[in-house]
Amino acid sequence: MTESGMRKIFTADNGEVLLNPGMGYMLIQRGHNKQRFDELSRDEWFLAPRLCDKIVFDVPWSVIEPEEGKFDWENPEWEGAMQSWIDAGYKVGLQVRGMGGRGTLANDGAPQWLFDRGAKYIDEPPAVPGGKPIRYPVYWDKLYLEKSRELAFALGERYNRHPAVEMVFPGFLGHYGEMHISEHTPIRPWVEAGFSLENYTAALHWQTESFKAAFPDKPLFQELGNLSYNTPDPECEIGPISIVQARELVPYLVSQGINLKYNGLGANWDRWGEDPFIEGWYVDYCRAYHERVKVIVENISTFHAPGELATLRRCHASYTNRGGERQGVPETALAEIHDDCFRQMENYDPLSKHFYLEHTRELPEVRRNTLREAARIVGYRLLPVELYYPARIVRKRPALLTSFWENRGAARPGEEFGILFALLDCAGNCVWEQLIPPVLPTTTALWEGGCRVGERSELLVPESVPAGRYHLAIGMRRLSDRYPIRLPLFGRDAMGRHVLGPIEIL
Repeated sequence: MTESGMRKIFTADNGEVLLNPGMGYMLIQRGHNKQRFDELSRDEWFLAPRLCDKIVFDVPWSVIEPEEGKFDWENPEWEGAMQSWIDAGYKVGLQVRGMGGRGTLANDGAPQWLFDRGAKYIDEPPAVPGGKPIRYPVYWDKLYLEKSRELAFALGERYNRHPAVEMVFPGFLGHYGEMHISEHTPIRPWVEAGFSLENYTAALHWQTESFKAAFPDKPLFQELGNLSYNTPDPECEIGPISIVQARELVPYLVSQGINLKYNGLGANWDRWGEDPFIEGWYVDYCRAYHERVKVIVENISTFHAPGELATLRRCHASYTNRGGERQGVPETALAEIHDDCFRQMENYDPLSKHFYLEHTRELPEVRRNTLREAARIVGYRLLPVELYYPARIVRKRPALLTSFWENRGAARPGEEFGILFALLDCAGNCVWEQLIPPVLPTTTALWEGGCRVGERSELLVPESVPAGRYHLAIGMRRLSDRYPIRLPLFGRDAMGRHVLGPIEIL
């Protein structure tokens, strides 16, 4: 206690992974053979303690609308698996892909009935000799756009108000639901089908406007990347188009309130910028726009390595997840994942992710700890590091409490939180509490990752509180609905409060 009768408290970060709204590590299930939550072993390493409370499900369009206008919502690849995770307390992200990994003829893309109706498509050679062609939709085809809009509205009608839906990913404008039209195949068929920056931009606008209208109450995330990786043809006037060349697309998305996702953490493919693990254009966009939209950084092909974690901070990431198309929940088989096909190429592996994979084959806990650290970094991590409060407070008389906060996470919260102060009796029961917004303009929505903020809060204990000795506790609540926000402090009670120390009420 200071000479002025103020108690001085220094706190410590408890190191736990925080499960808070609008942030965190996410599990992700893609393609077919989804895994239900009740099929997991209760001993899974990411369940106790919890690594996350969010999971993304994506599904090919052909699976949930096998016939025009007839929706199979409860399909085992969709709600049939998803509901078990919701029942277990998870929030979900949703994506329906117009083009999955293998295309329509493998039930992994737009439904065949759409092409039977006259929508244009392109068949590229099969991935394996003797296999089926990979059928892609022509993303700017008028009928394709009209039917994808109808599906977006059907999705919105079912999920826009669903309390368990955390976010939605428009997925009708590229391979894997991303932005590139196909893979490293000849560009000529696409140019002949109308590929151009003008047509692509119009399709992106159509998709964005459709999903904004269908999901007015949910955050939307656009997966970013080059528009085309195809091999150029000297006889075609149009060649592959990068996202840097299509420079108006990302500013347009941000102007529409669309959040940004990057799918390639692990290699700086274009050698632009100072970060060896991510393309420079994305870092630049994150720096420019992270105060206006949220950011997701996905690893490419596999899971995070220690050297990549600093990139999450550099990009102000609110969320992160592993990458690749492996079915089920790959976190259950973390020790078995060794294939890192992209970064086996020396030019794209500057700090040797392949080396890391090779030398952690028998060390699954090393891999798990890296993911835990990624989960601690992303999003916001608001810690009251230093507090001063009066040892005695007179009822009905304002008392000043000073607190200093640090955001030890990578991103700003993006939401308005209030600081909760409570009086607890000797049994831990709350006899009074007060929720105080931060002093403007230091709104928590803009508390940047790495910032330190000082707050002065005025407590006014009413006369109805009996005089006596109590414990002063602190917490945080979302102002819109008083939802508890977890703080990285020791001693959390069931209501998300943490005892600071004794206090006397006069």
